[in-house]
Amino acid sequence: MCFSAEASFIGAGALAVIGTATLKTSYNTKNLLWMCIPLLFAVQQFCEGVVWLELRGTIPHSAFYSVCQRPLSLFCFSILADLDPFGIHGG
Repeated sequence: MCFSAEASFIGAGALAVIGTATLKTSYNTKNLLWMCIPLLFAVQQFCEGVVWLELRGTIPHSAFYSVCQRPLSLFCFSILADLDPFGIHGG
């Protein structure tokens, strides 16, 4: 969002609702990881809100690392191979 922590958290909430609705209304599990993309963006927006709070000095840097950076990195890299296997393996 790049406006404020509040805007990032509101965007995260809206994207989480959209992502949940997407998963609930779809009956095709073949593309399940693709349907999780709005939820991934919701997590990203939440982490951006945490960055804003860190920049304001509201929370310490260690909170950002433990809440956002490490889990988001693990989540992104764990699904990357399933979403784009040729990009990972160079094929």
